Amino acid sequence: MISLNLVRALIGMQRFALFGAVTLLLMANTACAASFDCAKATTKVEKMICANAELSKLDEELSKTYGEAIKNKPDKVLLQVQQRLWLKERNLCKDIACLRNDYQKRIARLHKTESYALVMSKDTKLCNAMLNLYNKDMNDYGELRYGQHKVFTKIKWQPVGTSSAEQARFDINNDGNNELVVKYTWGNLRGAPDDSLYFFPSNSDVLTKLRPGQGGLKALSDTTNKLDLQTYALKNLPEPLEKQVVVNIRKKLSESVKNLDLKPSIGGHFILRPLIFDEISYISMTDITSEWIVIGKYKQADEMQDICYFYNTDIQP
Repeated sequence: MISLNLVRALIGMQRFALFGAVTLLLMANTACAASFDCAKATTKVEKMICANAELSKLDEELSKTYGEAIKNKPDKVLLQVQQRLWLKERNLCKDIACLRNDYQKRIARLHKTESYALVMSKDTKLCNAMLNLYNKDMNDYGELRYGQHKVFTKIKWQPVGTSSAEQARFDINNDGNNELVVKYTWGNLRGAPDDSLYFFPSNSDVLTKLRPGQGGLKALSDTTNKLDLQTYALKNLPEPLEKQVVVNIRKKLSESVKNLDLKPSIGGHFILRPLIFDEISYISMTDITSEWIVIGKYKQADEMQDICYFYNTDIQP
């Protein structure tokens, strides 16, 4: 005769086996929900996505949204560069909340039509904050309005006499000491507003040497520490995008100059706007076309360390 305890044990084993089968089935379904093969997941982020049903669904939704976006996008290289940049940022996440937030924001961004796209970033927090700022301006006003944002207005510019110069004292090169920064906007002389920046020790008497008329700005131009630019090369563009930009430039050139060694750059009339973000100084740089925006840290002489590149997708190649 089979004991009652044995019957109960057998029933319990069947229940456990059934529960295990259901659990394995659910795990398999969750793994298949992601846009990639979870059996080949190797990184911590990929494993987190595969182990979480919500993240797997978001990953699948993003894959579908990206696929539809790139199908309808004339400039596919730009979108591919953006997606690779986003993947690098996503892979920095340490937990589910971070991944959820990144996926939701990326899906929303792919659904929106925005003026500027972030195509190079060495500082996720800074570059994304400035991307949102620039796109809000373009959406609200159709132009960039630096004077309405705290990151720019933290710097208190004061006029220099009756000239087109302004001066401010702040730590432009992040060395722990304030410098005297002079911004001169060339107007009628160059046909359109064109900014130059000149950098001096905080106690410099250079402002007393400025004079009206021809040669009156020699004290500014004599310094080697300045951004008085004709062109500025976009030296950190991702390679696929750089090639595409060069192709687009060549389309606009005459046959006689198409074989020149071309490099993507901004130039002509510069708009230079220093800013302070998280107590660090940067310079926002573009030209009058506003096709590209560069944010960088000033180092010395005319040297900049590029941190972010933004491309205006409203401008047709």
